[in-house]
Amino acid sequence: MITPILTAMLALGPVQAGADNPSLAFADPQPAGASAGSTWDDFQACGSLAGGVTPTAGMRLPLEEMERILGLEPVRPGDPAVSVQKMGVSNTYTITLAQTGTGYKEKYLLQVPPHFGTDPKGPRPLLVAFHKFGSTVQDIPVNTSFEEECLDRGWFLVAPLGASTKSFSSLQSQINTELVLTHLKTRLGGAIDASRIYAVGFSMGANNALNFAARHLDQDGPMFAAIVDHSGAMSHPHSYVNNEANQFLFEFWFGGTPEQKRFEYLRSSMFDMVKVAESAAFGGLPGTGGTGGTGGVPIDNDGVWQVRKIDDLARNLTHVPLKVVRGQHDPNEHMVLQTDLFVRHFSGMGGKIDFEIVPGVFTHEWATLDQKGACDWLSQHSLNMPRAARTLADRDGTYFYFDVTQAESGSFSPFSWRVDSDANRLDLLETANIDRVSLRTRDAGLDPFQTIELNLGAFDGLGDEVVLRDIDLSPSIVLRDGVMDNSWKWNAMTKSLRIIESDGERHTWTIVPPTAQAASSKFRSN
Repeated sequence: MITPILTAMLALGPVQAGADNPSLAFADPQPAGASAGSTWDDFQACGSLAGGVTPTAGMRLPLEEMERILGLEPVRPGDPAVSVQKMGVSNTYTITLAQTGTGYKEKYLLQVPPHFGTDPKGPRPLLVAFHKFGSTVQDIPVNTSFEEECLDRGWFLVAPLGASTKSFSSLQSQINTELVLTHLKTRLGGAIDASRIYAVGFSMGANNALNFAARHLDQDGPMFAAIVDHSGAMSHPHSYVNNEANQFLFEFWFGGTPEQKRFEYLRSSMFDMVKVAESAAFGGLPGTGGTGGTGGVPIDNDGVWQVRKIDDLARNLTHVPLKVVRGQHDPNEHMVLQTDLFVRHFSGMGGKIDFEIVPGVFTHEWATLDQKGACDWLSQHSLNMPRAARTLADRDGTYFYFDVTQAESGSFSPFSWRVDSDANRLDLLETANIDRVSLRTRDAGLDPFQTIELNLGAFDGLGDEVVLRDIDLSPSIVLRDGVMDNSWKWNAMTKSLRIIESDGERHTWTIVPPTAQAASSKFRSN
């Protein structure tokens, strides 16, 4: 019965891209850098192509050729919204989604636990496995043991294509991946435990997993509880310089070079890297053992590298336990450097990280990872929502308990926050490029029927609009730095309180609901 039951559930119809989540809204179905016609002419291609063709300066590649190289499958008129194909392996299916919003189909592999549909044990964990560069979803069953591991544990397994075999965490790949997870959540109901969605990725796939997690922080959507990063690439600008053969692919996805499209590269990376002239300025890196191939980080004679901390998306993951694994002598020296820098940077931010350098390994392949051990490690963790963080928004959307609207799109919006439920206080500081922040007050652990203290301060010197949701009653008193202030408005229909801060200096707002004032008056009268 499993085949017709699952096929019917998955093929009920598409989840409309952009219907509920702003990150699914992708107005232009063409990749960055692609023209509306049949040629891709926004930059000069470089690198080496399949078939022995070597682009020269000024050569323009047809869009169809780029789609072939990237393994992209355009949506055609008449394509079914959802199609489900049973694979030869028991409990394994290939699902194709056409209405993705990116213009490209998404084909993903799904394996369901034994006895799915009749299992009395309740929701099960889901492992999301991200393929390596140049591979399809078959990378997972062919080159890993995750199918067997998930069957033995009773887990769901999904391997998204992410639109392309060579995606580099592009927005199109993330839109398609989010649609996969949304589709499963919608169609399989409560069968998947949303608090135990795990991710594992290798090489390009490792960055895909980490970057997806850093950009998807809405508790109502897919959030990863723990991630295994195997030899991941972390910095697209740095990879661009060290991977000349694939520079034309980076330029296709991001619309140009890192110098031309800095934000586009960084929003799909974990961080950017800068050279530090004096290596003694910050000591050795984890695993430092000289030059590449000797077990450590390659260090140039004229200096070393460190993470640029002003615009790193890695900060968004400090609540997520990470396991990072790489081979001791991995031949991809720039990726070794990026991995080790990531470990040091993440640890320095207080992130939970388990770092393993596998000795005696001279290759770059899935087999370096102990896949049973990786699943054992993942199984220890459940989703943990933080109470404080330094968060970097790259677009309008939901970040933990905050709905953020940017002042200007196409750039980052940092903010630091801390929720103290005991004191009923929120600190929202160091904001920049933010027009409005809306707080899900109850979800954050604040009591709207008690006095709320709100500490605000901006890094860019500009005041922000802050909206507190779930405020059922109009406040009786609102104070700014202890003085009555009228720069607020309560909306009876939306049950929300809007506060307009006029400048970026640090100010304390005190919101006293009528219930708290009445209780205080009664106490004083007694």
